[in-house]
Amino acid sequence: MRNLTPNDLDFLSVNDIYRIASEEMEEGSESHGIATRAIAESHGDKEIAKSLFIKFQYEELARQEAFEREEREKLQRKEHELADKRWQRQMELERKEIELAEKWRQLKRQRKLEFNCIERKFEEMERRGVAIGLIVVAIIGAIWFFVYEDKSPANFISSRAAPYVTAAVNTADSAKVSQYRKAAEQGNIKAQIDLGMAYENGKGIAKDEVQAALWFRKAADQGDALAQDILGYLYANGKGVAKDDAQAVVWYRKAAEQGNINAQFNLAMAYKNGIGLAKDEAQAVKWFGKAALQGDAEAQTILGKIYEHGLFGVKKNELQAETWYEKAAEQGNEDASEALVNLEAWLKD
Repeated sequence: MRNLTPNDLDFLSVNDIYRIASEEMEEGSESHGIATRAIAESHGDKEIAKSLFIKFQYEELARQEAFEREEREKLQRKEHELADKRWQRQMELERKEIELAEKWRQLKRQRKLEFNCIERKFEEMERRGVAIGLIVVAIIGAIWFFVYEDKSPANFISSRAAPYVTAAVNTADSAKVSQYRKAAEQGNIKAQIDLGMAYENGKGIAKDEVQAALWFRKAADQGDALAQDILGYLYANGKGVAKDDAQAVVWYRKAAEQGNINAQFNLAMAYKNGIGLAKDEAQAVKWFGKAALQGDAEAQTILGKIYEHGLFGVKKNELQAETWYEKAAEQGNEDASEALVNLEAWLKD
């Protein structure tokens, strides 16, 4: 017997139920068949048999949906576990890179000290009029430059700059909005987001934050990380929905666990400031780290400050701070560039 849909049930006749019961008996499933069970419990009343069959069929559909939902949740949990393991491996690689960078800086400082010592000897020899000193020091200086100076710490630390890009409807006319609506009403996630953006920005349609939130919610309910992050922002700022920091955190977390960088940063800020949930500095550092590893310059700058000043229970480490500042500065973050200059000046002293 093929699986029946709710639409099939609307057009089912009493004769169809008895036919299905016969098929169940032929298949040897009369003790568990829905039609057979309905007929048995109806005590010969065909209309009751039909009602019972439809009831049992809906119950079976509900059980199947619950089973499929449980399987999806199991799969999502496994994906989250794998994502955490990947993040831990990335952090371990980062630590090793920083250790290499530290060793290199120590070696470089040592070589500079040696070179300064040679310079002082050269000055002493020059005062004595020993011309050979100039040649010796020049040779040693050239060797030092080509052997050591060309090897920048950047060779030991990989760049992870990856600017965050959001989907937005910058320009849209009424025809496009009509197309978005048709696709969105059929469940197309991208169209739902585009329609939400059109309402949010008033592009091609009258601005309506409530409608924008409604369409973002539809896409978020289907598991889209971008829509979930946007919905979190709307709850955090009370745009189109009642302001609710706890709900904002719920949606930020859903998106962050799927790897959305902006949501990871927002979740970290929520933990840092205790907004929408209990303040937890360790969790804040964890989510700043995840965003930073994906190239978020602001998260990298914050991590730099955490390591530079030993904040949030993290052990003070100027070299790690310098590394994160460098990564953010490479992306043009002015705060990171300024902090890097100040830190390097302090390290030289």
